[in-house]
Parts: sequence; structure tokens; C-alpha cells
Amino acid sequence: MDQLAVRVENLSKVYRLGEHITVSETLFQQLGVLALKPINRMLGRAPSGEAVPLLKALDNISFDVPTGQTLGIIGHNGAGKSTLLKILSRITEPSSGRIGVRGRMASLLEVGTGFHPDLSGRDNVFLNAAILGMPKREIQRRFDDIVAFAEMESFIDTPIKHYSTGMRVRLAFAVAAHLDPDILIIDEVLAVGDAEFQKRCLNRIEAVGESGRTVLFVSHQLNTVSRLCQRTLVMDHGHIVHDAGTLESIRYYNERLGMARSYNSWTPEESPSRPFLTLHEVEILLDGVRVDGAIDVRRDIDVRIRFSANEEGHELSPCLQIFDSSGNWVFVSLDPDPAWQRTKRPKGDYESLVTIPGNLLNEGMYSVSVSIGTHDVYYKYCFAHDCVAFSVYDSMEPGNTRGGYTGELPGPVRPALRWQSRRIT
Repeated sequence: MDQLAVRVENLSKVYRLGEHITVSETLFQQLGVLALKPINRMLGRAPSGEAVPLLKALDNISFDVPTGQTLGIIGHNGAGKSTLLKILSRITEPSSGRIGVRGRMASLLEVGTGFHPDLSGRDNVFLNAAILGMPKREIQRRFDDIVAFAEMESFIDTPIKHYSTGMRVRLAFAVAAHLDPDILIIDEVLAVGDAEFQKRCLNRIEAVGESGRTVLFVSHQLNTVSRLCQRTLVMDHGHIVHDAGTLESIRYYNERLGMARSYNSWTPEESPSRPFLTLHEVEILLDGVRVDGAIDVRRDIDVRIRFSANEEGHELSPCLQIFDSSGNWVFVSLDPDPAWQRTKRPKGDYESLVTIPGNLLNEGMYSVSVSIGTHDVYYKYCFAHDCVAFSVYDSMEPGNTRGGYTGELPGPVRPALRWQSRRIT
């Protein structure tokens, strides 16, 4: 049996919702509330004595990770992925169960965790690396490599509070990636930043895995999971519902958990947005009506995106990304209209409608990701990962692209190409 890097046994995490402390008028009443609080918590009651609703973020999960394995963890928002990684990283305590970790561990769960806004980038590298367990001599030895990886040479002595979100991501990832930990834990940090930075991050994660160290990687970008991970857990409502090779797990996720999601919306607080931008809705339409069920391969498919510019003066270019059931990129589409390219938008509400032509996609399940950002050297202001999904089927009726052929046609696309065949002799 391979030596284990991580062992999780019967792990649960329960949160109490809506718990509050009643404001009391006298010191005697306040002391009474404090005295009863441990008893009420033990009984699952609010300070008033009423029952407190419970949320099981994790529900009795168990799994092992052999040393040297890159493990992917996927699932919808609220599935328990981030809670699991926070427990493994010792950021929060479990309600019950046990975890065992062998070796030095580094975690990159939230952008800039451990950064102090008033300190310079240089000082924060030393502070953040020390928090993650790197000795000062080792930090000094690796400092130039960290700064070069993050491409922060010109800003390293500038206070962090003046950094953009992308700059913080680059520096935070560079520190964590240069720890050379035995176990590296990463939670969806590649959704921010430009394509070149993401490429360097992926190459670094691959190098960590190929060197025989262990990686736990949470992402909504299924193509990235399929590239990096040999094995993937699928989580749903605090449970591990599938544990297999990555491609098999991605198929399970798309077919069992990804179907019939033709609409997704966010409140302003939940939206993957910026202060100047709010993403509201994404939906799949057929002839202006929201999709209900699988779609005939011959039909045009519309994707509608609604968002708001909350202030003046930002370039807001929507982008559509389509992935197949194996997590492979099928295509990416930007609005080519010159009126939308390189133009700063006035404040207001916006809607983009993009049409995927019929007789383009092959049969199967497809997930949709939507982003809004700049047009040149595309930078994502917000990214809604795997926000909606749809299924395409072939009715085998006349007029399709297969003619009379009834076998399987491989590949994610099956376009209606123009053919001209004739006898020449």
C-alpha cells in the first residue's frame, strides 16, 4: 500500500444558522445569557431557548490521498469543498471526525491571506512565507525567485494596499508555490489573473505533482482539473458522491449533477463581481424560452447574460466559454462588435445574447462559463464557473449532419460542413 499523505476519517462540520445574542438591559441578565450559552449550544438551541437550524457543510466523509497524488475536488457552490480544505489546513476545526497529514503543508485558499495592507510587497513576502512555515534563511534564498515568478520587481517595495487584485494573487501564489511543501492545497485561485499568469501557475502545480509531492486542487474549471489531477472527488451537499479517475468523475459530475441547469442567478452579495460590476443572470434559451430538457442538435442555442455597470468608465467585454463532459475546452467566444471592444461603458444595466448555431455541437453534455473583462489581453473582472449546462441529442431525423450513418461520431463538435462530391472519370 502506498504511503498516505492525507487521511480523512468520518469528518463532519456543522454550522448553526441564525444564532444571535439577545441584548440585555442589566449586567445580571447579560451574565445569565452567558451562563446558559454553553448549555443551549450543546442542545442546539438559540439563547432564547428556540431550536437553531443546522447546516451540515460536511457529513461524515472519509478518503485517503497517497503521497505524490494530485487529487481534484469538484462540485457546485455549497458542496463543502472549501470547508474541507479549511479543515485540512487547520483554519477551522471539524465538528467530528479525524484528519491525518504527513509532511509540511502549504495552503492557498484565499487571495492574499496573511498580507498586511500597510506593509510593502517585500515585507509581506517575508511575513506570508513565515506564516506558512518557511524559515527566514530559506525565504532570503528564494526571495528573488518568488518576485520574478510574480513579475513584481517594479512594485515589490510598494505597500500592498495599492496593489490590484491580480497583483495580490500573483504574489500570494508565488510565495505558496516556492515553499516546496510536501502537500500543496489550492482552492480556486486561478480564476483571477491573465492567461499568461494562469499558464505559469498550472506549470508550477504540474511541477509540484511530478516531483512526487501531493496536491489537493479545488476548481470549477473542469478542463484544468482534467489536466492536473489523476483522481477526482465529486462533492454534493457535504457528501462525497463519486471517487474515481478524473475523466470518469467529470462525466459523473456533468451527467448526474450538471443537467437541467439552464438558469443561474446571483444576489448582489453572492455575485462573482467587483464593486463596479455585478453579474445578475445567465440562462440558456430556445426561441426566447428557457430550456427545459435536452436540445436537438439542429437547433440554435442562445445564452443570455445580464449584468450591471455600477459606475462609469470601465471596459466590460462579455466572454462565453463552452466545455464538454470531459472538461475539455470546446470553444471561447467574445463579442466582436467594435462598439463593444475597447469601449468604456456608462453606468447602467446590460444584456448580451450570444447564439450557438445548430449543427455545430456533437451529442453530449456541455457546461457554460461566463466572464466579463477587458478585450485586449483579456483580463477577467469576474468569472462565473460552470454556471449553467445543457445537453444535446440527435433525433436521427432527416436533415442532420450524419446522413444515414448511425454509429458514434467522436469529438465535441459536429459542424454542418459544405461537401461537394462528384465522379471525375
